[in-house]
Amino acid sequence: MRLQQVFAALAVVTLIGATPVLAEGRPFPGKGEQAKWEQASVPFDQGVAFYRAGNYAKAIEKYKQAIAIYPHDYDFYNNLGLTYKKNNELDLASEALKKSIELKPNVWESWSNLGSVYKHQKKSKEAVEAFSKALEYNPPANRKTLIMQNLNAMKAQAAESAASPSPASSSSASSSSASTPPSPGAAPATPVSSPTSSDPTPIAH
Repeated sequence: MRLQQVFAALAVVTLIGATPVLAEGRPFPGKGEQAKWEQASVPFDQGVAFYRAGNYAKAIEKYKQAIAIYPHDYDFYNNLGLTYKKNNELDLASEALKKSIELKPNVWESWSNLGSVYKHQKKSKEAVEAFSKALEYNPPANRKTLIMQNLNAMKAQAAESAASPSPASSSSASSSSASTPPSPGAAPATPVSSPTSSDPTPIAH
């Protein structure tokens, strides 16, 4: 029955043209009851299918069901955090990802996902720390390149923030600039956009 449910969930994923990273044969996390973990894997796999279909609200519901049954698997929280981010619920995303890291600190995906959340929250210092931790845990080459790009962008942003004037001087500078027109021939400043990070594929059991 368990295998039939897993194959049914994966069939939905295949039909929508997505290929999630599979973790068949993944060992039991070692805490709590294995029977509970296997039971929780059913709604978890359904959550993956809903995520891949773009139904983030339903995916969140399924991941939370899985966690309610078995709260000791870092993958459950990692995927929940990733889905909250997709649903633009960034505070909830960071909470879920921190829980994933608490359960298993040496996984690059969770750190990279947390860095991405911080990037969207414009928390450059926290993003630098998270992306740096992700690189410590040997991400694959294609992901490592992207993480390094994001890390460098966040370092530049953090340096820019540190060099920017304080609110008081900034306010006085802005009132001064309001009364003084820009000098002729001065080129307008163009914002530097940081590279966007693509989200890792959710993990199915």
